[in-house]
Amino acid sequence: PSLALPSSHRDGGAMAMFLGLAGAAYSAYGSEWVSDYATVGGALKSNFSALGPFSAGDVTVGLVYLWDHEKSKRRESDPATCSKPQPGDLGPGPSPDVLDDFRVLCAMSQVAYWEDKDAVAKFMKRHGHEVIHHDNKTAFQEPAYIVSDCREKKEVMFIIRGTSGAADALTDGDCAPVPLDSALPEFQGATAHRGMKKAADWLLKECLVKLKRAMDGIGSGARLTVTGHSLGAGSAAIVSILLREHFPKMRCVAFATPACLDLSACVAAGADVKNPFMTSVVLHDDVVPRASRQNVDDLRVRIQSIDWYSQATDDFNASKAGKAAAYTKVGVGAVVGKASSVAGYLGEKFAAATKEGTRGGSAKATAGSAASAAKSGAVAGAKATTSLAKSFGAKLGFGKKKSADGDTRAAGDEAPAGAADGERMFIAGDASKDDAPAPTFYVPGVVYHLRRGPTCAGGSVARVKPDCASLCAIQLSGSFINDHSLNEYVEALDALAIRKSPGKPKEEIRGKLEWQEAGETKYKVGMTNWKEHETFVLAHEFCLKKKNEDGELMPKKVDLYRGGYVLENEGDAGHDFKGKGPHGIKIVDPTKKKDPIRLYVPSGEKDLKKWIKTIRRCIEGDVEDPKCAPEPLYK
Repeated sequence: PSLALPSSHRDGGAMAMFLGLAGAAYSAYGSEWVSDYATVGGALKSNFSALGPFSAGDVTVGLVYLWDHEKSKRRESDPATCSKPQPGDLGPGPSPDVLDDFRVLCAMSQVAYWEDKDAVAKFMKRHGHEVIHHDNKTAFQEPAYIVSDCREKKEVMFIIRGTSGAADALTDGDCAPVPLDSALPEFQGATAHRGMKKAADWLLKECLVKLKRAMDGIGSGARLTVTGHSLGAGSAAIVSILLREHFPKMRCVAFATPACLDLSACVAAGADVKNPFMTSVVLHDDVVPRASRQNVDDLRVRIQSIDWYSQATDDFNASKAGKAAAYTKVGVGAVVGKASSVAGYLGEKFAAATKEGTRGGSAKATAGSAASAAKSGAVAGAKATTSLAKSFGAKLGFGKKKSADGDTRAAGDEAPAGAADGERMFIAGDASKDDAPAPTFYVPGVVYHLRRGPTCAGGSVARVKPDCASLCAIQLSGSFINDHSLNEYVEALDALAIRKSPGKPKEEIRGKLEWQEAGETKYKVGMTNWKEHETFVLAHEFCLKKKNEDGELMPKKVDLYRGGYVLENEGDAGHDFKGKGPHGIKIVDPTKKKDPIRLYVPSGEKDLKKWIKTIRRCIEGDVEDPKCAPEPLYK
C-alpha cells in the first residue's frame, strides 16, 4: 500500500482500530506498549517530515502492525542467537576491568539527573571523586554538567546530563549537518548534528577554563574522562573532539549515544581499539541511537511494505469495540474517520494509568467505550496526541512541532531563548528547507552493542561497526523504550561483568506463581482473577521477574528494592487471600502510590518459604551470594 492513504482515511488513518486491539487481539501485551508506541509514533511524525501524509496516529498503528509482522522472526531467532556473532560484529566485548569501569561511568551518568547536589556529592565521594562544579540548570542547547576530580586516580570527570526537559529535547531536533570545526587532522571536513554541536560549543566555552584548572590541580599524568547519556552522550562525543585539542590524554565513554557525527568522524573517533579515545555503548533495541534520518526513511519503507490497514480493519471488526460500533450503527467508517483522535484518547488513558501505577486493567475498560470515544474524542484526542509527542520529546529528545513560519519547537513551548531571529531548524526528510542536504549520522567511536538474554538485559556484548545492520534500522520490540533507561544499562553491565567472572549470573529461584496484577480489582468483582506466570529471581538482582510470554527478550519485572516495597507476610507464614488459600504473598508500597502485588504459591508451603526468603532479600537490597555479584554501585 502507498503512504498516500485514501482521502476518506487520510485525516485519521487506521488508528481507531487501536481501541479494539487493546481490548481484544493484542490483550496479551502489557499496557506499557500502548503508551510507548503512541509516543514514538507521535514524536517521529512531528520530527521527521519524511513520514509524509501519515498522521501521528497512522504512524503509531503502522509501527504496531510492523512490530507484530517482524516479531515472529525475532521470536524464532533471538533466544538462539543472542550470544552468537551477528552481521557487523567486529570482535568480542570489553575485558572485565573495562566492564567494571563502564558500570561506574554509567552510574555517574545516572546521578547527573539527580537534583539534590548533596546526594550527588555523596555518591561521587563514594567513588573517590570530589565535586568541583555542579550546574544542574538546563537551557536551550546548554545542558547541565558536573566536574569532579580524583587525586588518587589522577582523573578529572566531566559528566554531561542527558535529556530531561523540553529545552533539552529541542536540541535533539536541530539536526541539520554543520562543520565539526576540529583542528585535528583526522576530523578535517567532518560534519555533526547541529543542535548537539551548539551544545558542545557552549560546553567548551563554559567549561574549558574549569577543566584546565582541575587538570593542573592534579598535575602530571592527569587524565580527563567525559561521559553522558542520551543527549548528554551526543554532546559529550562532540565536545570531546573539541577538547582533545587541549587535552591529548583524555577519553569519552558515552551511553545511548545518538547518531550525531558523519561516518568518517565516527570511524576516526574509534580508530584505536586497544586504547580508544571514544567509546559508545548501546543497549539492545534502544530507539534513540537509531532515530536518525536514514533510519526513519527505512522505517517508512517497512511500514509501506505491509498491508497493515487491512489487518487493522479485520482486527477491529472482530473486536468487542467493532461489534459495539456495528450494534450502535456507528459503522467502521465513522470510527476510522476520527482515528487519530481515538488514538490520542487511548494514549491519554494509558498515560494516566501508567502515572497512577494502575497498569493492567484499563485496556478493556477503554475498549468498552470505543464507539462513543470514536464520535466524541476529537478535541481531547488531538490534545493528547500532541501531549504524548511532547512527553516523548522531553524524555528522549524528539517531539518537535512545525509552525507556520517553518520553526520547530516542542508543542506548547515558546521560541527558544538564544535562537536567532528567523532561524529555522532542519526537519529531517524535508530537503526543501533552506536547500539543506539531508543529514546522515551514525553512532561514533568504538561501539559496543549490549544484547539481551532470556533472563536479563546483559545476555552478551560485541564490538560492532557504527553502520552495522542492527544500528541502521529502528528495531521494533517491546523493549525499545525501556532499553534507553540507564537502569537497564546498569542491569546489563552488571550481568555482563558477572559473565566475565567464574560466577556467571545464576537464578536463585524459579517456579510458577499466580499473580493478581495491579489494577485488576478495579474492573472485577472480588479477587478471583489470578494468572499463572513462570517467575524467577537472579541471585545478584533485587527484581521479581516474569518470563515474557510473548517471546521477546525482556522479562516483565518489579524492582523490589528501588521500588521501596514492603513485605506484609509475618515471618515465613503465607498471606491468606480470601477465596484463594493460605499460601499467598502480599507486597505493598507504604506510600500507597503503587498498587499491592499479590502472589500465590500453588506448590504449597515448602516453596512458599523459599519465595518469602528471596523476596525479603530483594526488598532489603542484599545479594544472595556476594561472590557471584559485582560490587554494588549505589549502596
